[in-house]
Amino acid sequence: MQRLALDELCELVEDQLRGHLRRNDVGLGARAVLEMLSRYPGDTWEERWLASGCDAAPNTWVTHHGLPTAPFWSSALAAMNPLLQLRVLRPSYSWLLNTYRVINLRAFLEVNAGSDLQRLRSMPAYANNVPRYQVDSERALARVMIRTGKQIDQLNGDDLLQYADVVKTSG
Repeated sequence: MQRLALDELCELVEDQLRGHLRRNDVGLGARAVLEMLSRYPGDTWEERWLASGCDAAPNTWVTHHGLPTAPFWSSALAAMNPLLQLRVLRPSYSWLLNTYRVINLRAFLEVNAGSDLQRLRSMPAYANNVPRYQVDSERALARVMIRTGKQIDQLNGDDLLQYADVVKTSG
């Protein structure tokens, strides 16, 4: 995904959005984000993301770059969900933690975790826990998967400890 052309990625986003209520708006938002990123140096979309400064400004990057927004809704922010699900971008933990209202971590897991998610949910330590802890653990896994680019079965203790350290130090 990192080296695909803009039009190829936009087609994949459109496929990802089949049945989505605001498919056209989110598709236009994805194109706007990718066009904006294409103006920055880098061989991959990840490099362009970092060069753009978007990762360092989790709460203002959309307005800073003049991406499409409307009162109470932003197609560019909504477009981050399919872009993350397709593994086009891997924002920092800081970005992921500061945009928690926009990013659909549950949908990311449904798309990217497959049978590993069902195995996790069937484990007694998970199934017998309170729902809040189940949600928190799934959100944490999704963030680690997004950031590292790994699948659940590829994650290791260091990946999880690094995430825990970021969460602890950031408050």
